[in-house]
Amino acid sequence: MITEKRNARRVTLTGTTLVIPGSGGRALTAVVTNVSKTGAGLRVPEAIPPNEAVTVTMAFLDQTGTPTQEKLSGAVAWLAPSPKGFLIGLTWDQAIDPETHPALAAYVDPHPATKPERGAVPAKRRHARMRR
Repeated sequence: MITEKRNARRVTLTGTTLVIPGSGGRALTAVVTNVSKTGAGLRVPEAIPPNEAVTVTMAFLDQTGTPTQEKLSGAVAWLAPSPKGFLIGLTWDQAIDPETHPALAAYVDPHPATKPERGAVPAKRRHARMRR
């Protein structure tokens, strides 16, 4: 049985991604299968070995529909053959956060909606109870 090691929420992101291996290999165009605060899954046409440092530039539409690009650095965690090339798993050198990568952070780590405190009663209901 395979143990899930991911601990961050993963989302699908559509856009063009350029991957540059740290060894000086040529830049590869990749398809993003998923992205998270701590890493990403990509489909690449050529193998990039595990532990290889990479620079990734993602071009996508932010949540307002504006074209944007964000650049990240990381390392290949795993590699698997695929019918259309190879699947690779990346881990980012630094987790995506709103200050360093605001457009990506809006997708992978959206701020949760504020929930009322447990036991809190809306004002109208409280008023209705008081009249009883």
